[in-house]
Amino acid sequence: MIKTCSSPEKSYLSEIRTDLLKIKTTDDESNNARIAFIMASAIAVKFNVHVDQNSITQRLNEKTQFHRKVSLLDIKQVINELGYSIDPVQANDPFALQKLSREILITQDSEQNFISLVGLSSTNLYFIYGKFNREVIVCPITKSAFLNHYTSNKFLVFK
Repeated sequence: MIKTCSSPEKSYLSEIRTDLLKIKTTDDESNNARIAFIMASAIAVKFNVHVDQNSITQRLNEKTQFHRKVSLLDIKQVINELGYSIDPVQANDPFALQKLSREILITQDSEQNFISLVGLSSTNLYFIYGKFNREVIVCPITKSAFLNHYTSNKFLVFK
């Protein structure tokens, strides 16, 4: 089941739901499993492939040894180990952010929560915040909100 933070465009939500069905999920509710779901979402959307959340969780657990917080570097390394390419990007100006708003990427919000931009419509960008109690949190935000709130963040952009 998908929960949204605000009113999304219904047709676009259907596309996201279809992509998320390509993820073999786990009942693990740990923080690393939630981050793995965010990573799996981005991979499934970008490459239109089936993804196993559990294998990503296991790799994150190995990197963090169960006691360190996951970093963007950990995410980059795991994604590369899975055979996908992802580039770190620092975006400091609105033009760079505008280009990023058309990419599938992983970043952090202002509260350091990992999120994945999984698509865009004519008015909104759609972020996955993760899977909690078997519900996926999808947040549509306007493109202007993205440009105004992600002015000095780091991003991992899929190639």
